[in-house]
Amino acid sequence: MHLTPMWYLFDDDGRIILNSQEHLQKVKNIRRNPHASICIVEGTRYISITGSIKLIDEQASVRRDFERLVEHYIEDEATREQYTATFAE
Repeated sequence: MHLTPMWYLFDDDGRIILNSQEHLQKVKNIRRNPHASICIVEGTRYISITGSIKLIDEQASVRRDFERLVEHYIEDEATREQYTATFAE
């Protein structure tokens, strides 16, 4: 089991978008066993979701989803650009 906080987005098609770097343990764990649970907490409310994870390696999709996450979680444009340059290149 591997617990870690992550940025997420709900996509229009019902998917939950997450992003991680290839070398991290959570990606290795997903490659070994693609079943996972996600717990989303907002104030005093929460939801738990259990299912299968599909890793996407196609770089254009990865980049697009990463940029959407950064836009959602980082308000300052300069910080967004710096974050993207550091982690998406």
